[in-house]
Amino acid sequence: MKKLPGRICFFCAAVFFIGCDKNSTGDEFGISMENGMTASSTSLVLLTGGEGKSVIAGGTEPYSVSENANASVITASMSSRELRITALAEGSASVKVKDSSTPAKTIAVSITVKNSYTANVPGSLSFTSNRGDYSVNGIAVYGNTPPASGQGVIAVQNFESLFLLAYKVNSPASIDITLISFESNTANYSGTFLYPGAGKRVNISYFPDSHPNDSSFLEIGYLLASSATATVDTITPAAMRGTFSGRGYFLNYGTLVTNQTIVVNNGIFNVPIVRAGTMEEAMLDTNLRRAVNKILYRKRVF
Repeated sequence: MKKLPGRICFFCAAVFFIGCDKNSTGDEFGISMENGMTASSTSLVLLTGGEGKSVIAGGTEPYSVSENANASVITASMSSRELRITALAEGSASVKVKDSSTPAKTIAVSITVKNSYTANVPGSLSFTSNRGDYSVNGIAVYGNTPPASGQGVIAVQNFESLFLLAYKVNSPASIDITLISFESNTANYSGTFLYPGAGKRVNISYFPDSHPNDSSFLEIGYLLASSATATVDTITPAAMRGTFSGRGYFLNYGTLVTNQTIVVNNGIFNVPIVRAGTMEEAMLDTNLRRAVNKILYRKRVF
């Protein structure tokens, strides 16, 4: 058995936080110019209790928050060039950031706070494997707590990240979850992604029969940490479809059991995409990261 490296940031310059220096115009995420100032996103969607950010540029530094139109919904502050938002309650708000010129230049960022994300249309994902077959089809709801019933597939994307979540609730004590996360060093998420790999990299995990109220939630399952391939055949702002396959090992509380392998074939996904401000805030995703980040590290160990 191989003990994996200690915890690293699941998003940190890797999967879901590739950073604002990627070769992206950001137009698909709402980058706009106003009075010579720009923001990496002028429209954020956050979960209650979550945090998001938008990177400000242009004008004259330092920047400051000049207006928060709904302080009961969000708090807003500047940290250097980052506008940082904390979501307090469900609702809508807008923030204006000003520079230090005279007269001051401003740019506005709108924020929507929700209790959950859903595309309101069904997605599908399936694969075959030597550890059992998996098939999900339905409208997914992704929020601060694991789903209580049903099944569904959803992809969540923001300016810096893209991941796909499929779940099937078998009972209050059993959920089957598949996670596919995509890294890209450009704004282009179409094409082939590999693990191990660089530039375009995929990370795939499968957690059957996971107990949402147990300490083992998303700590026991399978990670395709030997090899994996995912091809995004088509992607639009509203949906993506493609295929995947790979090989990996059983994960037991941070330890890869390399003599218990999994071989995944015939993976197919066709899933709606929702846009968000950040994915860090959700309890479900926090648990996913806690499990999966144990294989997301810079250096290969195999």
